[in-house]
Amino acid sequence: MDLARNSLIAFGGRAASYALMALGSLLLARLLGPHARGEYALLNSSASIVAMLLTFGLGTSNAVFASQGKIPAKTLFLHSLLLGTLAGGLLVALIWQWAPAFAAMFLGDSPAGHVRLIACAVPFYILFNCMLGLAQGLHRFTLYSQANILRALLFLVTFLALFWLGWREVTAGLWAFVISFAAAAVLLIVLLFPARSETLSLDASAFEHQLGFGWKIYLAELFTFLLYRLDLVLVGYFWEATQAGFYSIIGLFAESLWFIAGSVGVVLLPSSGARQPEEMRELAPRAVRLVFLLTSLTVSLLWQVDHLVIKAVFGERFLPAVLPLHLSYLGIVAMSINKVIASYALGRGQAQWNTTVSFIGLSTNLALNFWLIPRWGAAGAALAMSLSYSLMAILMVGWFNRFAGVALSKMFILQPDDWRFGRDKLEWVLNKLTAK
Repeated sequence: MDLARNSLIAFGGRAASYALMALGSLLLARLLGPHARGEYALLNSSASIVAMLLTFGLGTSNAVFASQGKIPAKTLFLHSLLLGTLAGGLLVALIWQWAPAFAAMFLGDSPAGHVRLIACAVPFYILFNCMLGLAQGLHRFTLYSQANILRALLFLVTFLALFWLGWREVTAGLWAFVISFAAAAVLLIVLLFPARSETLSLDASAFEHQLGFGWKIYLAELFTFLLYRLDLVLVGYFWEATQAGFYSIIGLFAESLWFIAGSVGVVLLPSSGARQPEEMRELAPRAVRLVFLLTSLTVSLLWQVDHLVIKAVFGERFLPAVLPLHLSYLGIVAMSINKVIASYALGRGQAQWNTTVSFIGLSTNLALNFWLIPRWGAAGAALAMSLSYSLMAILMVGWFNRFAGVALSKMFILQPDDWRFGRDKLEWVLNKLTAK
């Protein structure tokens, strides 16, 4: 399958998983209110940050090495399994011991019991991240999509079941989070487990090579991940869980708008390493301009109706989220560009540039957040997001222009053959849908 077809498979899976996760988050917000939604988002973000700190870039390095065939898949599998089990298990033990202090320092009025519960998801988060990268590198995009869909579906079903049984508080969402990651991680482990004829053994040299390459990726991923999560934590720190609940609505809109960029990036990463540079210099600019166009058009439409959507879907209690959402739209478009170019850069072995841009973006974002959040709460965080993401987009576009020799017009202006490209892919989708 080519880049566009694999992107459509990845997009379909991501769209389905996000629709289910968005429905789960929507119901949690609607049924439990802004404060519970905010506490859930703070605990979710904190656990995700801690887990991300322990992946050491193995998820993305798995995708790169598996696609290039430099390290056997069975070796990548074993290293990932050990990392998630040992590092994740150790961290759970530490968090359980220090949960009261952690909650008091970072999570305001969240009980220590809630911190201990969400910590149980950390090993499964690490395993899910690493195994998902392996599936991506092996071009098993159907499995990649299935794992994402299962996680989202289980979150929704578990939350609704617990709520129906009388758990009318944030713990229903926390248990759903833990169970969904555990089940999805187990699915990936079972389906990626090497054949019985293959012997599993540690390869210290390969693991060192993984970490050496993964470290460069890790820093870029970590900086970018903190960009997505720290602002929410800071809103909760400077204000309270209700403001964090308002700000968390931005994440739902942003992640939906990043579907296209994320799906293209999932396929562009292994493709960039496997295809000829000349071919990728043609495909990558097309991916950038189509993602930019579709994201910009969607944002323009949402601007007109988002207040109606929030009122109808989340309820009037969440209408204070409209202003922060408007302030975030520029950043959402900018990050869609970043995602596509960053995947191309990583696949071409230019991870250090991603790290540099992510560090600059994170530093700018933190400085702006510490200045704006105490003054304006969620609106200040949204403004900081747009400014820092836009700076990152400018840097990434400049690098793409210089490194790949791609003119700005090729990145942002539709080309004559784009219409034929879009028509061909649409026909392919329709044929697949109507095929017996």
